Amino acid sequence: SLKAPVVSAGGEHFSMKKTYGDVVPGQNLVLINSLDMLEIACSERGATEVLGIGRGSPVKVMDGGKFS
Repeated sequence: SLKAPVVSAGGEHFSMKKTYGDVVPGQNLVLINSLDMLEIACSERGATEVLGIGRGSPVKVMDGGKFS
């Protein structure tokens, strides 16, 4: 069975969250934004600076049940 997806980007792994409020300030997260697009973010900071990623950076989405 499928588990919640896990996203890999910038050498980090993230589990999906519903809102920025699901994490503490400074924590990285991945969510589906209001435009129905995958968004990699850092609460109250910029993911570009924190993770060293930006537009065009490789991103991998995996079934959380198969991630180890």
